[in-house]
Amino acid sequence: MILRSACITLLLGTTSAFASAPKVVTDIPPIQSLVAMVMGQIGSPDALVEAGASPHDMALRPSQAQSLSKADLVIWIGPQMSPGFEDQLEVLAPNATQVALIDIEGAHLLPYRENALFEHDHHEDDHEEHDDHDEAHDDHDDHGEEHDEHGDEHDEKDDDGHDDHGHDNAPDGETTVDPHLWLDPENAMVWLPKIAQALASVDQDNSDQYLQNAAEAIDLIKAAQVQAQARLEPAKDVPLAAYHDAFQYYEQAFGLHVIGAISDSDAVQPGPKRIDTLRTAFESDQPVCFLMEPGANERLLTSVNWDPDTAQIARIDPLGGALETGAGLYPALIQDIATRIATCVTHQ
Repeated sequence: MILRSACITLLLGTTSAFASAPKVVTDIPPIQSLVAMVMGQIGSPDALVEAGASPHDMALRPSQAQSLSKADLVIWIGPQMSPGFEDQLEVLAPNATQVALIDIEGAHLLPYRENALFEHDHHEDDHEEHDDHDEAHDDHDDHGEEHDEHGDEHDEKDDDGHDDHGHDNAPDGETTVDPHLWLDPENAMVWLPKIAQALASVDQDNSDQYLQNAAEAIDLIKAAQVQAQARLEPAKDVPLAAYHDAFQYYEQAFGLHVIGAISDSDAVQPGPKRIDTLRTAFESDQPVCFLMEPGANERLLTSVNWDPDTAQIARIDPLGGALETGAGLYPALIQDIATRIATCVTHQ
């Protein structure tokens, strides 16, 4: 009888926690995963972008618009990724607390790359930044101290003039930020304490739990990062190429050598000049593996003298569309990308 009473008390407590959980809406599955890691058993965040959909042009269904209108908290990458979503937020969720992760101080931001071929002499500096980040994550007892060592140079960002893909040039000669920044696990570890603070701002009763969950999530992501680094060892210093330049953050986080990208946008076909530049470069530095998103047109590879006998294709979804949604998606995504690239390079 005592055991039965204890179980009833636990169930009632769980029901109460879920009943009072804040309504949280995110944009893409990787961000939903990070928020789910912080919320734990308290509640489940929604994601507006489903598998196979594009975050660049978010057309909400009536049910999604209704979900957004009930949100207490909205956490998303920012207008650089989904420019039209900002207007929808103002109309549908004007009273919700809104967090644009691209604006969080300490996030490692990279400029959008317009050129067909990429420069790689700055990788060492980027890895030094990541080493500093690792030191900042060694002690989780403070659960959310500022990560000031990375943020000073990123305070000013352009929020205007973005096309449907966030890839145009900003006014006044500034460079648009590449919005795929969730693919750097260091950014995820910067965001997690801030996500916990945002959740606590709308649900103070569970603030301590959010902070504890964020610290545990950081440990899980660090473990995934280490495993991914080990899996990618065969791919170090191996020439790679991308179909669409969506993997810059992952590339630099793990020290990969991506020569260039066939297209600078997932919706724009490359021009003759770009194709000619790549074809010439690939004659002397033939990529061993092409990184392609699901649905990308393989026939374009033939235009850059792709030889299927010597260069394999790694099908990679930066949103983790093939993975199970929820808290486990983000660390699984970091490892899944590593596995796909390593398999592609070793022809296994």
